[in-house]
Amino acid sequence: MQGDLDWNKLLYHYSEKLVQFVLKAQLNVLPTLDNLKRWGISTSGKCGLCGKPFPTLCHIFANCEAVLAEEQALGVSENRYKWRHNCVLRTLAEAIKAKLTWVNSLPPVPNAADPLLRPVTFVKAGAAPSTLRAASDKVRSDRHLGLLADARDWICDFDLPEFHLPPRPSFGLPADVGATSNRIDSFILSRQTRSFIAGPELTVPMEENLDNQHSIKTKRYGDMATHLLGGWRLSGLLCLEMGCRGVDPPSFRAVLRQLAFSPKEVSQLRDACAYVARYCSYLIWLNRYKRDFFCPRVYWSDGRIKMDNRSVLDAADVERSAL
Repeated sequence: MQGDLDWNKLLYHYSEKLVQFVLKAQLNVLPTLDNLKRWGISTSGKCGLCGKPFPTLCHIFANCEAVLAEEQALGVSENRYKWRHNCVLRTLAEAIKAKLTWVNSLPPVPNAADPLLRPVTFVKAGAAPSTLRAASDKVRSDRHLGLLADARDWICDFDLPEFHLPPRPSFGLPADVGATSNRIDSFILSRQTRSFIAGPELTVPMEENLDNQHSIKTKRYGDMATHLLGGWRLSGLLCLEMGCRGVDPPSFRAVLRQLAFSPKEVSQLRDACAYVARYCSYLIWLNRYKRDFFCPRVYWSDGRIKMDNRSVLDAADVERSAL
């Protein structure tokens, strides 16, 4: 895993305080109470939210019991950890929706079962026809589309509150596709080919827990095919992670490549999701003693960081957004 902080990002996308936070968070030298105790600066201290003595960085970013109970205690739709997760998911959603629109605009996929739609291969006089070469050319031309190569009617949905405000129906698998009690983050499907892609299922944990979370999610949704109705097939199960300090494992890039993103697009989307994860973790850090936490959705779109109900943000707005 790489932090991927080059000078271009530091100079043009990150404010000074955000850079300091990101570097210190990755090295675990932020002034958390456990660090202050280890440095001999403080001999007492408790979490400002749950009262746990000498909370660690992992406790603040991912494991505070008071934060995990915020939805019931404060009557909100998402706690601050889920808010960070949904901000990264919103960034992915915007990019995936645009990618599906592009794939759907491509020429129709020839149907080998229909002679009228079968591609015509011209053969020189005296030469033998080569069906193998035509087939290989077709595979090679569609290889970059990954799981999306076989259809042009892809639709998707995401488990985001702002995507399902009334009168829109709540998130869930369409009734004609299947039913499951497991609530996956998103799905992509084609009714033309009756293909179902489970995911991407996103997790935004501490970097030390990335592999474990990937195994848990893969196991949880591993039986998704059994919940689909007859005629529908599971084309893929996509689980990916983005660390809460902006460090991604190989699974992040591998999943995006399966969804027709080019290497350059993968790199750009990876940078966008990493920025949003760091942005949100910074706001969580600044509000670690504040019980009432509310922030509109933050996401990356059209090359800029945006916030719902506000105009386009600059990196320097991070500190002001936390107040």
